[in-house]
Amino acid sequence: MTRKVLEFVQEYDGFRILAHRDPDGDSLGSQLGLANILRATNKSCEVLVHGPLPASYDFLPGVDQVLESPAGRMPDGHAVIVLDSTSPERLGPLQSAVEEGVPLLNIDHHPDNTRFGNVAWVDPTAAATAQLIAELASAASLPVSPGAAFCLYTGLLTDTGRFTFSNTDARALEVAAGLVRHGADPRGIATQIYERLPAAGVRLLGKALDSLEVTGDGRVGVLLVTRKMLAETGASTQDSEGFATFARSIRGVRVGLFLRETVEGDVKVSFRSNEGVQIDGLAGRFGGGGHAAAAGARIPGPIEEAKEVLLQAIKAHLDGADS
Repeated sequence: MTRKVLEFVQEYDGFRILAHRDPDGDSLGSQLGLANILRATNKSCEVLVHGPLPASYDFLPGVDQVLESPAGRMPDGHAVIVLDSTSPERLGPLQSAVEEGVPLLNIDHHPDNTRFGNVAWVDPTAAATAQLIAELASAASLPVSPGAAFCLYTGLLTDTGRFTFSNTDARALEVAAGLVRHGADPRGIATQIYERLPAAGVRLLGKALDSLEVTGDGRVGVLLVTRKMLAETGASTQDSEGFATFARSIRGVRVGLFLRETVEGDVKVSFRSNEGVQIDGLAGRFGGGGHAAAAGARIPGPIEEAKEVLLQAIKAHLDGADS
């Protein structure tokens, strides 16, 4: 498959690089890392992101060149690359940036990817989309600058939960080591992401922890962030990234559930599981998706009603798994 991907990249003069709405470390790191690599081969690149850029990633090389909307129609000889997105719908409003008839390359590591596009490279055994980009560069001897290495290492670090999730395998660690050899700074990157928390974000975490509910015979942990909490603390929605881990980290909990109200009034849901409980199919029932142990969705509010619907589904899912 890397041969087809490389042929696609070599065929066009420039690219519009997209990823799912609400950027995270893997989507943004993959976009910026790939753009850096392609520009070094004299390809032009336009990186588009929908949603506020998390402040924790403002150190990434090239982040100042990210666009919220296309600069104009794509020139002839250009193509679209979609990263870390299971379907075109996951692009949100940026779906309109995929112009009709323009060739599209889809690179992703989510098992529920719909294999859209002219070329689809989907590898669920990879820990992160950034890992696939790094492996492509290595296989094709493409130049990986320190800046590209910083971005790709960030994607790998965040999608493995600082190399603690079950997707952390020898392959992921070997790719990480290669990126360090290319100039990525493990300590510096970790510090930028995890040790620059704004005071408002810490206050928001306190309120979220106050909302903790353990239910379902101790098998389900739930945390909430409401718009009221955001207003009271002055925190941004990006400050809640990673809160889902706390819901899962309680002794005896098998599924952690984190719900956050969005400015649009719907609810962003994060599922995290322990002990081999697969929750990607559960997320799919609510229009989302992801991985066996980490998945997400967006569902209508209000948040308390959403919580009750989700808890019923999770408890039934666990009862079925245990029967």
